[in-house]
Amino acid sequence: MLKIFKTSKNPHKNRLALIKKVEYGHGYSILRSSVSLRENEFLNNLSLQHDNYGYMSEELGMELDRLFSDDDYIVGIHRTGYSIVDEEMLNEIFNGGLINNGHIMQGAMSGNLDIENTVSFYTDFPILVDQLKKSFGYKNSQGSIIIRIPKSYIGKKDGEIKPIYYKTNGIVRLLPEFVYGFVPVDSEGKLGKIIRNPNYSDLHELDNDNLLYDERGISKARREGINLKREELSLNDKYNILKTAFIDTLKKYNLHQAEYALKSLIENNTVRFFSGLENRKALKEHIIYGDVYKILRFALNNDENLTKEELIANFINNELQIEKENNITK
Repeated sequence: MLKIFKTSKNPHKNRLALIKKVEYGHGYSILRSSVSLRENEFLNNLSLQHDNYGYMSEELGMELDRLFSDDDYIVGIHRTGYSIVDEEMLNEIFNGGLINNGHIMQGAMSGNLDIENTVSFYTDFPILVDQLKKSFGYKNSQGSIIIRIPKSYIGKKDGEIKPIYYKTNGIVRLLPEFVYGFVPVDSEGKLGKIIRNPNYSDLHELDNDNLLYDERGISKARREGINLKREELSLNDKYNILKTAFIDTLKKYNLHQAEYALKSLIENNTVRFFSGLENRKALKEHIIYGDVYKILRFALNNDENLTKEELIANFINNELQIEKENNITK
């Protein structure tokens, strides 16, 4: 087998040799301090390059190493882009959270609720350090916002899935308790002292109707049949969403397809069999697994005596009758 990279018989010896090459006066050294690198020759060589560029204090390096070493959390950075980072901006982010709109901190949220639209995560600590030091190269960023989130919340590890965003004034923001702090940088890759967010927390007991989940968390929940609390609408509003999707599917296809789409939503929490992108989007955003029976009971005057099968049948019959009457009166 062809070996592209030569492997040292003694990675630790190789690491010690690299440490001797680290120039003094560069503060924190990844090679000297991070135990996790000892058996990885490629990362050891990469770390030598990162150690010899820019500057990071011993205090900052040890703090970031500690944050990164907890396997239950994922750590990433949001570069500030063409923004003047002053006390007012940091207070807005620390108190209000980070807007999900890419690596520029102005404007409203765009695209799906995907944390990686806004934050770059790294699996290797040396890469994280390198990107912090080189962040000025991204649109003259004055530094990076450090984000730290439990992996399970966004479907990157087994465990409880929880919301990480909230909506305010029509804008979706990452909750401020996941914003760890801000690390300034200059054009030479020298990192300043970290400014910590006083609102950051390792404890997350969230209870707010405006909370929203990351798309990865939602996808994982769907695969595993996990109930998630979505952005709350009234039962009447939810019923109208369900009714519209059912009727549109009935009109475009047939009764069999509309009935199959409804049962697929109930049993598998899937919306793909409904007609229309807008219908599917509304169902995904506002109707959760196990929620449909509650909606149907509401629509049928909360008759507790009806079985689940009767609820479905009555809903379909009612909508068919309404459609028939509407067609007669046209």
